[in-house]
Amino acid sequence: MLSLRRLLPTHDRQDRTFEGRTRDWRLAATFWMLMTAALLSSTELRAEDDEEKSTLSPAQQELSRKFAGIASWEGRFTYESYGVESGGDWNKYTYTQEGATSGTFRLEADREGSFPERGVIVWKGDGKAAGSLRYRDSTWNPRGFGSEEGMDVSGTWPMRGIELTLWIDKSHAFLHSGIIEEKDYVQTRITGRAVGEVNLSSSKYETRYTTIDRATTFHPITWGTLSDEPGIWGPFRGGPGVVVYNYEQKGGYAWGRAASRSKTQVIMYPVYDDLEVEIEASGYDTWRPEGSIAQTDKSGNGLAFRARLVRKSGSGKSIPDVKKFRFELVGTSREPGVCLNWPVGARDSEYDLKLTAAPGFRTAQPFTGVGAKISDQGQKGELKNPPRDDKGSPYADIAVESYDFGGRSELLVVCELEDGRELIGKLKGAADPAVRLPKRAAGDWVAQSWRDAHGVKALSAGDDEEKVAGQPLNGDGFTLYEEYRGWAIGGKHYEGDPKRKDFFVRNYIGRPAEAGIALFSSVTQIRVQHRQTDQEFNLSRVMNLNHRDAPHRVDQHCVVMFNAEGTGSSGGRTHAIKGVGAGQRWRPKDVQNITVEMPGVTDGIFSAGRSVGRYNLSDADARQAYARGIAHELLHAVGVEHHGEGEDVNEFYFQAASDPNNPTHHVRFCTRSPFISDFDLRLPSSGKPYSLDRGRTITLLWEDTGRDIAEEMAPAFERALAAERAHRAAHPPSADAGERASRFSHYGKSAEYWRESAVYDDVARGMTEAGFEAFREKGKFPGFSRSVTIGKLGQADSGHESCLMRYYFANAYPVAGKTDTYYVVRGGQNHVGNLLCQSPVGTGANDAGHQPQPRFGDASGGNGNCLSQVCPNDAIPPH
Repeated sequence: MLSLRRLLPTHDRQDRTFEGRTRDWRLAATFWMLMTAALLSSTELRAEDDEEKSTLSPAQQELSRKFAGIASWEGRFTYESYGVESGGDWNKYTYTQEGATSGTFRLEADREGSFPERGVIVWKGDGKAAGSLRYRDSTWNPRGFGSEEGMDVSGTWPMRGIELTLWIDKSHAFLHSGIIEEKDYVQTRITGRAVGEVNLSSSKYETRYTTIDRATTFHPITWGTLSDEPGIWGPFRGGPGVVVYNYEQKGGYAWGRAASRSKTQVIMYPVYDDLEVEIEASGYDTWRPEGSIAQTDKSGNGLAFRARLVRKSGSGKSIPDVKKFRFELVGTSREPGVCLNWPVGARDSEYDLKLTAAPGFRTAQPFTGVGAKISDQGQKGELKNPPRDDKGSPYADIAVESYDFGGRSELLVVCELEDGRELIGKLKGAADPAVRLPKRAAGDWVAQSWRDAHGVKALSAGDDEEKVAGQPLNGDGFTLYEEYRGWAIGGKHYEGDPKRKDFFVRNYIGRPAEAGIALFSSVTQIRVQHRQTDQEFNLSRVMNLNHRDAPHRVDQHCVVMFNAEGTGSSGGRTHAIKGVGAGQRWRPKDVQNITVEMPGVTDGIFSAGRSVGRYNLSDADARQAYARGIAHELLHAVGVEHHGEGEDVNEFYFQAASDPNNPTHHVRFCTRSPFISDFDLRLPSSGKPYSLDRGRTITLLWEDTGRDIAEEMAPAFERALAAERAHRAAHPPSADAGERASRFSHYGKSAEYWRESAVYDDVARGMTEAGFEAFREKGKFPGFSRSVTIGKLGQADSGHESCLMRYYFANAYPVAGKTDTYYVVRGGQNHVGNLLCQSPVGTGANDAGHQPQPRFGDASGGNGNCLSQVCPNDAIPPH
């Protein structure tokens, strides 16, 4: 295989600890030694020729004569490299680099250095190159310590001392790219940030933040030297003509540590002053490739071309006869499938673009010429003895069909004259002989028309850095190229948005979840795709599974969401895959699925009844509870955590002052249920009877007035007690509670005690005649107990009151400085949340100035500032 000895920038990498320090890179030129060796090799070979005075065979003499007649060569080259790597156990690292160089050159015959009679022909000249490099390097551990740095640089450079030498008697060729002088290097900077922990003492640590900003230089990679390779002489063997070198390397050189894929192409061709080959293609500037979702083996669209041999001067001289036109697609992509996820898990290696004879082409406007003969799986075409148009110019028609939404190639056209000369075709008015399909920059994978339409001219094809204000973790896991190539969604082709983060959800809940998905999209500014079918993703959940050579940063996952089984109250829950650590901020790849209770569950967490009656939401907020629940769980899937953890759900029981079991003789709430069964009252084998004590006294105060809730409830209890006494007097119960006096004599209580205890307990529980009537109407006994969810400072209900990640279930909180005393929030005072907070500071009722005191205070444990936690990008380790 042809190999290239490139002249490469070097680097020196020094990994350090994360104690506020960063890595050290140096990009510097080291090719001078290689250059000297290459030039000495050329000189030695020429000296050897002078001494030996080689004798050429007749065939070699004719070949030497032909080459000696070539006064000038023109050429162009392209180089592209892409690398990505990630890994690590504790310290998770990711690295990407993407570089591209292109240039043109012109060589003139070196008459003094050439000896045609000995078969030594030399051409020398200069050129110019343009190149760019983008790299990103980051390492973070789960504690949030690490660093990230990067560089984006581009420039243009003169190339001096390019040389082509042929030794015909030795069947040897030497092509050197010359030098780029150090004075022409681009001055640039590597920038980033580092977070480290410094040990100040045995028990004291300090987090330090460091800005990375250091100078370096950059120059592009060219093709280096082509010499001493079996494939170098081949293109010259038949005489002057179009010379094309293509070289591809995998796992070779990269800037940094990532193994790269690199491709190099050099095209040279003799310059003839009188003739040229013009290529025309209607719609070329705006054409971009398409595939077919419905029939993946059929082309999606195409583009027709006509190549014509014309005189440069436009003179009336006759145009020589053409032996044939040759067409070739070079460097055609072979990405699996037709887009990133269709067909799912495609493994084909078919060419994405293919030649076809224009008259038979079904979508491009056909020309009227004779069709070319197509070969090599649609990569080559040839038309012998071409016809002439009405101006006497020989011409040939060809078309390119596209089978992929992200395909690319280059069309080369060579016109071979009957006299043996070869001319390379160029688009009318263009300097580059390679017709890039689609129209794009050298080395690029993305159509220029798409870049223009989306305003992303300067972004690299491997870019994954969509930015959202307030979200420091950039990108969505899809490269710019992948968003350009797109997906099959609901049987149609959709592209990504290069300026927004894209996120995929397989929504098995359906329409009831769409409001929550929309809310998630609104607060995160992430574009959510949620209409794909089961056929458009598989169990891997990877939404860019179809990739081969094109820029691909990471396997980016979709999140699956469905209703929990059954009709009970289950709320929402995000489930991690096996092996994902607790407390880790998740990415889509870490989420096995999201389950949410069925919409409309009567007593569900998101039901109107519970939202208003138990969680103190207003009717308006209660209607948003289900959507908020969906958005909340989706936020967990992109790394956003609660404001804190913990709520205590309690049932406190009303006890009247006159209750025979109330030792305080004051109306109160207590911690034990008034219901005691006969089973509880029996004397156990231990001989220790069941306690009749009602537990600790709990004081519940209204937050807004400070009034004791039990005291407010006492009149209503007394009325219910009187009504039940009257009913029992008129309708004595069939079972006399007084019988417990004899059955459970170990308590030493009278029959009257047991009767009084029973009526107080039944009224407190709502198990009265009026209570049964209410149950028949409403399905619930009107007891006097109080369901209270207690939240504390820094727990789940803390922080910004309107944040989606704040729990809203707590309706009570401890009174500062008192034991078993709580403020209770009145109905309609809680809120479901409709935004993402940008600070842990409590707002509204959680504000430090709230009276009588802050309910739940600031978010704790590094939580809060939820917007900054959003990261749908599987390439970025959780930290």
